[in-house]
Amino acid sequence: MRKFISGGSDVITLTEAKLFLKVDVTDDDDLITSQITSARLWAEKYMNRQLVSATYDLYMDKFKNPIEIYTCPASDVVTVKYYDSDGDLQTLSSDYYTVDVVSEPGRVALAPDYSWPDTDNRINAVVIRYVSGWADASAVPAMIKSGILLVIGHLYENRQAVTKDLFRELPLGAKYLFDFYKVY
Repeated sequence: MRKFISGGSDVITLTEAKLFLKVDVTDDDDLITSQITSARLWAEKYMNRQLVSATYDLYMDKFKNPIEIYTCPASDVVTVKYYDSDGDLQTLSSDYYTVDVVSEPGRVALAPDYSWPDTDNRINAVVIRYVSGWADASAVPAMIKSGILLVIGHLYENRQAVTKDLFRELPLGAKYLFDFYKVY
């Protein structure tokens, strides 16, 4: 299980969204701002990515090798902590593991000649704090931003959960753009 700790931000500004939507009044600014965030969160969930740098904790019952960090792109592992066999929380020295932030998903693996320490027999005995996401909104690929704009447009034009009209997803719609960056 992973738990969001802090960070992250929207990658589309209100000005960009209003330009895309062709809205030139301020009446819907609060609505559009909330839709920007909703669209980003949906895109992050769909692609299994963190768009702008954020910190997470990854909880596991025990160590395994390698440990995959599925919120991509992983950029850093801050700490690896575990409850030892006496039930005390320990911080593992970075000498014990190597971090792969090139692969997607990122990985934490045992360093040569080391073994994972024994853990307490409890749920969530291992906690890895890591940072994931691009440095800032300007580093997020244009295809992802375009997909988010499409989702914002859909949310803005369709404000109800159901419709009397029949809609079809566009072949080159948001999911098509996001699929280039989706982590499976």
